[in-house]
Amino acid sequence: MKCRGREAHGNGMEILHCKLKEARVELKKLNHDEFSNISSRVIEKQVKLEGINGKFFNGDLNPNVLSRADSVNSEYKELCSVERQLFQSKARMSWYKDGDASTNFFHKNMRSQQNINRITQIHNKDGVLVEKYDDVKEVVVNFYKDLFAAKSNAPVSVVDVKNVMKKSIQDTHKHTLGKCVSSLEIEDAMLSMKVGKATGPDTYSAEFYRDAWLVIKDFVVEAIQTFFVTSHMSKFPQLYCYITLIPKVPKPQHMKDFRHIACCNTI
Repeated sequence: MKCRGREAHGNGMEILHCKLKEARVELKKLNHDEFSNISSRVIEKQVKLEGINGKFFNGDLNPNVLSRADSVNSEYKELCSVERQLFQSKARMSWYKDGDASTNFFHKNMRSQQNINRITQIHNKDGVLVEKYDDVKEVVVNFYKDLFAAKSNAPVSVVDVKNVMKKSIQDTHKHTLGKCVSSLEIEDAMLSMKVGKATGPDTYSAEFYRDAWLVIKDFVVEAIQTFFVTSHMSKFPQLYCYITLIPKVPKPQHMKDFRHIACCNTI
């Protein structure tokens, strides 16, 4: 199996990572060629369509003009749909109706969302308000270091864990949980994932896996089954996740006013 002209080696997860990394380059090129400057392209196509429609009003019913009008109209609708999906995704809006096409509304919500998500100032643990980027960063990092740091370096034994967990599952359940997942279970899980969610570091959304499932199915199944058999997760940068802070209140002033969520990769 080749990746970027070279033979791909490793376990199923490593091979899948290599293939996705290769595909990302081509997808970026496709996106640039087909959908770059999408708003400008929508306007250009709209002007062209209005020019053709103007010929109709002037009595030009040439069959070639009619055919061209249908083609340009289809291209215009497709570009409008892509533009709407782009702004909808960035604005984090999911309730719109299929007939809505108010990209100005989505654009305003997108800008508003960006302003809300930007932490420009925060109070440190001493109650002092800090506004510089490096100072805000230090407050955030120190807060989570204190929150998640181990309180003790003493190792935890199996006996300690059993003392905390008073109940355990039966042997029959252990056998069921220990079985390798089937390709059908993996497929059902992948195709049932919700769409429209934020992507993780690898930039591949659930929509990508659903739409390209027939092409990538074998790679995905092998990667997931390999993990369940070996319990080994390769340490690729794309296999990590983004930690995002979500405000609990309209105007957060302290770190306790945020809750954190992890934006993980689909796989």
